[in-house]
Parts: sequence; structure tokens; C-alpha cells
Amino acid sequence: MPCKNTAIVYQLFSKKLLFAIFFACSLMSAFAQDEPEKLAEPEKFAVYVSGAGDAGINKALGNKLLAVIEHNGKYAEIGDWEAAKQYGADFVCEVSIAEVFGAYSISARLVRTHDSKVIKTALLDRSLKSLDDLTIVSNELAVRLLQLQLPEPVPPALSAAPNEPASPSPVAEETKKECMAQTPCEHSVALRSKDESVFSLGFRAGFNLSHLYATYLYAEGSYKSIPGFQLGLVLDIASNDWLHIQPGLMYIQKGTEDITSHYIEIPFLLSLKYSALRVNAGPYIGICIDAVDDYIANEVDFGVSAGFGFDVGIFYLGAFYNYGLIDVSNRKDFDFYNRTLGFNFGVNL
Repeated sequence: MPCKNTAIVYQLFSKKLLFAIFFACSLMSAFAQDEPEKLAEPEKFAVYVSGAGDAGINKALGNKLLAVIEHNGKYAEIGDWEAAKQYGADFVCEVSIAEVFGAYSISARLVRTHDSKVIKTALLDRSLKSLDDLTIVSNELAVRLLQLQLPEPVPPALSAAPNEPASPSPVAEETKKECMAQTPCEHSVALRSKDESVFSLGFRAGFNLSHLYATYLYAEGSYKSIPGFQLGLVLDIASNDWLHIQPGLMYIQKGTEDITSHYIEIPFLLSLKYSALRVNAGPYIGICIDAVDDYIANEVDFGVSAGFGFDVGIFYLGAFYNYGLIDVSNRKDFDFYNRTLGFNFGVNL
């Protein structure tokens, strides 16, 4: 009889123990489901833009690119690899800008920090003449390198009716349409309309050294040089960023020792522009308005001119050489040809 009671007590205890274990497991499962899932650490991106002659372009493009990738987590604008490692960036977006023929060549690459592996690259040739251009380039880089969706355009503050929403920016709308229509790798953004011809006027003044190259009978040679000056106007016609046409109207002194001639000269030059550098070449025609020596006839001078210069803001610094092709003497047995080396300074309006 005692053994039977012991078996009954053991069965009851086992059932209660199993119930307690089941209840504890249920509670643990419920708490486990209620516990929020730990989020993964977001990837950190760093942006570095360099190369543009204007530091403001570097800064503005970096800021706009950072704004596009903002929703990916933390970021910082940095200046070198050591700063990226100290910051703990997972990826560095390096952008290098070089100005070529008045436009900009933009090379970008996405680099993984811990092993310096290049993940993606992009190469763009774009204009960077306005903030809209910077926005277009930053959007395209974000799509090509990171496959990000572009942020929604912010409506401008227009004086619209109370119940009428303001229209979004036309540039932002156009960028969004093109990005929606194409895959990230094939994404491209239409630029603004082609640059129209630009007319500008410039003043030129400077000094020159000129001499006469003479041929007579069976001999030839150059007379000594004399100093002089030049003064005039130049009309610059920019058919595009790198090809310009420059007709001008100049007063210039020429001659040689004891002989000074005064010319009104009309150059017609082609000017090839690369960044700040200009290379100029073309013909000129000059009309002698006064000569102090009867060796020089009051007639036309014609030749070719070649030179180079630099546009520094609104200022111009240049040098040229005029090579006369027409005999300017009035003597039967002599031929005189003008040769002029000049240096000038100008202001472009």
C-alpha cells in the first residue's frame, strides 16, 4: 500500500514539473518576441572633393553629394585617408576635378576603407557654371556610385494661391525624370542648352620693341630696335568655351633707329583658350598714318601675328610677335619689313 501511494505522488509531481517547465518556456518565448531586434550599425560614408581651381566648387559639390547620401547614416567631409580611418568611415567617395577647354572632367571612385579596394568608378565631362550644374553632377554621382534615389525636389517659395501648391523647380523635375527613366549605371542628366556666342570688349595697352628687316642689292640684315607703345580695343567673340575670334583696332609705334612710324593696325586673330591660357594667331593689316623719315612710305603694312596670354579674372597679360610681309619702304633698291615684339596688359569687360 505505501508503494502505491508513492507512485501516485510521483506521477502528480512529474505532471506539475512538466507544466512548470512548459509555462517557463512560454514566458521566455513571449519576452523574446517582445524584445526589439538589434539594428545593424549603418555604413559610414566620407566624401573628399579636390582639384577644381576654385575652392568654392570643391566645397559646394562635396556638400551637395553629402546631402544626397545623408539618409545612409553618418558621414563627414575629409581631406585625406588618415582622417577617414580615424573617423571610422566604411567607404570614401573620392572626387577629382580638372578643367579642360573651359569645361570640367570629373573623375569619381568609391573606395572601401579597410582594404583600399575600388568598388565603383564614374567619369563625367560637365559644365560647372552654376549651382544647378553642381546639383546635376552630385545627383549623377550618387546614382552611379551608390545607386541612391534622388531626394524629392523642394518647391520654391512662390506667391501662389492659398490652395494651389507651388510648382517644383524645372531643373529638379528634369533631373528626376531622367533618373526615373534609366537604370543607375546608365543614368545621365541632360545639360542645359548649348552655350551661345558671347561678345565682350577689352582694352589693351603695352610696350613693344620693333625694328626693320632690310634687303638691298645682295645683302640683308636688321636695323637696331627701338621702343614704342600700343593702345587699342579688342572684341572677343566666343563661339564656344575654347574657340574665340578676336578682331581689334590698335594704335602702334614701329620703326628702327632714328625712324619711328605710327600705324593704325587691325588684327584678326583666332584665340584658343585652355583654362586661363590663350594662344593667339592670325593676320593683321596696318595703315601708316605718319612716318618721320622719308625712307618709310605712308602705305599699308600686312603680316601675321602670333602670341599667347593669360586671363586672370577680368585682367589680361599677353605677348605677341608681328611679322611683316610687305615692303614698307619707298626706295627703289631697298625693301623694309616691320618686325615687332610686344607685351600688353588689358581689361576684359
